[in-house]
Amino acid sequence: MDKMDIKRQMMKLWKDTFHDSDEYISMIFDSYYNEDLIEYEVENGRVISALLAIPYKFSLSEKYVDNENENSDSCNQFLHGLYLCGLATDIQSRGRGIMSKLINNINKKGYNYGYNFTFLIPASKSLQTYYRDKKYVSCFKRIPNRYVKNYNFKKLLSKDNIFNDEYKNV
Repeated sequence: MDKMDIKRQMMKLWKDTFHDSDEYISMIFDSYYNEDLIEYEVENGRVISALLAIPYKFSLSEKYVDNENENSDSCNQFLHGLYLCGLATDIQSRGRGIMSKLINNINKKGYNYGYNFTFLIPASKSLQTYYRDKKYVSCFKRIPNRYVKNYNFKKLLSKDNIFNDEYKNV
């Protein structure tokens, strides 16, 4: 199986699992597919389980740091993470520990590449439980329908509580 066939089969598995549009799947794979940051399992010439890891850089500083200047003193104020997405296993192959193996593999790979952590966004309560069993924890508060370009999150944070009164019941 060549590299392009693996990519095509991963895209098909994504489509069969998540039922996303071909355009969306192509956009994800065209933008983020990196052979070094994928894990997959092949059985009988077919990709039966796969995941994609996308690098993210999180700033721990309030100051903007130029990404081009990697040698600046502020660079140590970044955490580098891998966003795991498209975690999918063919229905007939579930319950065999395949995804657990792939997650362990990508975590080892991420560690070896110098990433600080991996993270994911479970789509349901049952998936939250599944990933909690794999030592993932909920650590972000989602603010629904707050997708505003260049939003000033300083207004969101308060000294006494993590969210201002304005956002507590969102």
